[in-house]
Amino acid sequence: MVTVTGAVGSLTHYVTVTFIVQDFTVTASPTSVTVNAGATGTSTITVTAINGFAGTVTVTQTSTPAGLTCNSISPPSVTGSGTAALSCSSTTASTYTVTITATSGSTTHTAPITITVTAPSVSTVGCGHDLSCSVKSNSTLSNVKFAGNTIHFEATGSPGTLGYASVTVPKSNIPNINELHVFVDNSKLGSSSVTITSDSADYFIYFTFSFHSPVEIDIQLTNIENAPTLILGVDPTLFYEMVGALAVIVIVAAALVYRRSRKPRGQVAKSTGS
Repeated sequence: MVTVTGAVGSLTHYVTVTFIVQDFTVTASPTSVTVNAGATGTSTITVTAINGFAGTVTVTQTSTPAGLTCNSISPPSVTGSGTAALSCSSTTASTYTVTITATSGSTTHTAPITITVTAPSVSTVGCGHDLSCSVKSNSTLSNVKFAGNTIHFEATGSPGTLGYASVTVPKSNIPNINELHVFVDNSKLGSSSVTITSDSADYFIYFTFSFHSPVEIDIQLTNIENAPTLILGVDPTLFYEMVGALAVIVIVAAALVYRRSRKPRGQVAKSTGS
């Protein structure tokens, strides 16, 4: 508000002029995002009009260092006040800075976002016959185990975001690849949702899922009827190896006891006459 005063001698007049400066602000929420490598982090961009601003604001982004992939902001512009969404991901662990730039005419405002990408989780589990299977994921892995013919693990991540798992299994553990099935929260994934590749020694099983807390995942390596029958909850091969080792221990212990129980033959004392 500006007051303009005019005076001539003792005569004074004034007028008040109100200037309304229209503008807008831009903010991001959250301003700090942490995701595992390969996962997608999101932030909501909010443009807020000031003093009745009704212009069109174009919203763009740039990021440093190289290695972060961001989708185009959607929508790319808002009129007056509004929101837009940004999603970014990277397979390289690092801390990235994203700068949001909102422009209308000659007016520009910016908002920063920090995106931290962490290395994927890797867990290894014994899967019988002295072999190991591994699980790599953009989630936090827990309760990783192998029982019978199934690899089980739980995956935890930001609810609503996309998770993935890449599981490496020795070929000898999968007699027939067509009998392998992946279950997410007890629902079997269709073959089109599971990508299986291989080299000379291993199969590599890749699939995605939506995070909640936690996601239960089971990878059935063979059909149940073809799985080995467990003996006292142990794989038969391992069971018989344990029995063989135990038998050796028993035999050695029995031999030691027998040797210690044998008394040396004593000499017969000769009596002497008086």
